[in-house]
Amino acid sequence: MTLPHDWQTTCENEPLAFSNAIQAHGVLLCLDSTHRITHVSANIGDFFPELTPEALLEQPLPETWAKQWSNEFHTLKGNTAHRSQCKLEFGSQPLFDVTLIDNDDVILVELQPSTDDIELPPLAWLMLRSPMNTTDLTTLENETTDLIRKITGCDRVMIYRFRDDGDGEVIAESHDETVVERYLGFRFPASDIPKIARDLYLQTPWRAIPNAPANAISLLSRRSAIPDLTRANLRSVSPFHQRYLANMGVAASVSFSILIQ
Repeated sequence: MTLPHDWQTTCENEPLAFSNAIQAHGVLLCLDSTHRITHVSANIGDFFPELTPEALLEQPLPETWAKQWSNEFHTLKGNTAHRSQCKLEFGSQPLFDVTLIDNDDVILVELQPSTDDIELPPLAWLMLRSPMNTTDLTTLENETTDLIRKITGCDRVMIYRFRDDGDGEVIAESHDETVVERYLGFRFPASDIPKIARDLYLQTPWRAIPNAPANAISLLSRRSAIPDLTRANLRSVSPFHQRYLANMGVAASVSFSILIQ
């Protein structure tokens, strides 16, 4: 993409939570208070060939899905985390991981192919080496990045602190031997992560981007309202952030918020 002349102002005013699009590795449905489908991602046929957006819009949630998720719907409103997770079995389709998100006036339903068959490193010995016994903050930060890198298999794990002046600073870093460039101790200007994006870190526990260059998938609807995707895991990636990740040579990333008080 070609950056506009006033790209910093554009970034600060970009409606990230109202992009009306998601990432391509899952499907999103929006339900109203009666569980009628108001929005559906355009890629639903890629995951469920039997279904089309046209057939689903303004219709009740498929009965088989509603039955499987009845308990989750019942408890969702009382869940202070605003989300509930379950599974979906749908004919001959692979198993899906389902996240139901209470978004005040709507319910977001995210479906992603199940990750149950992904092999993770044995966690027992990792937990035995947990850094939580130390009282030294620097040691805690360094051992935490090492631990997360071993669990996730990521090439690089950083702890990135937002300073009071809005700038960012890498205060801990763990990387494998293939990573050449180092960021430990680097300070980045506040414009790298606009305030509108920083505010989202206060409202969501994590942010996963498994395929950074992928094109966004539009949400389709017969209504004019655009859903608030603040709490959605699948929320699309800003073109500015895609450019930023590409400049850093990052193909995939995941972020976890560390909140103080």
